[in-house]
Amino acid sequence: MLVALLPSQAAELSRLDDPTNQPATAVVIDTLRFTTTASQALELGARSVHVSSSVEQAIQLAAELPTRPLLCGERHCHPIEGFDVGNSPLELTRALVEGRDLVFTTTNGTLAVDAVRHIPSVLLGALVNRHAVCQRVSASTAGHVLLVCSGTD
Repeated sequence: MLVALLPSQAAELSRLDDPTNQPATAVVIDTLRFTTTASQALELGARSVHVSSSVEQAIQLAAELPTRPLLCGERHCHPIEGFDVGNSPLELTRALVEGRDLVFTTTNGTLAVDAVRHIPSVLLGALVNRHAVCQRVSASTAGHVLLVCSGTD
């Protein structure tokens, strides 16, 4: 098991010189917002959760999807102008998200996902889904696991 206390460390830890030591799974942990909100969206019936590291990329990705997704995100805890919702699980309802694709961009969480995008399996870890994440990691027999804490400091 490897631990990156910041997304910037994830790149270093996941590109080890020895290919046999490269992580097969990354668990991105942004407990206070993004991973909890994404977990809530899936629990309420969202079809998928897509991530983007920038507002511009999120808008472009939303335009490329076959049906209009729900644009979700924040920058420094403030909702993004023109987006449907911010980044709080309290903003999501079944009526709003069920059957829809969601595109997220956030200050920290989605950047952490982007940092490990090259790893074969990326899981979103939060307190609300910790049991499922632990079961999934325990069931995996291939390779190392990289825990990635989101944040900037």
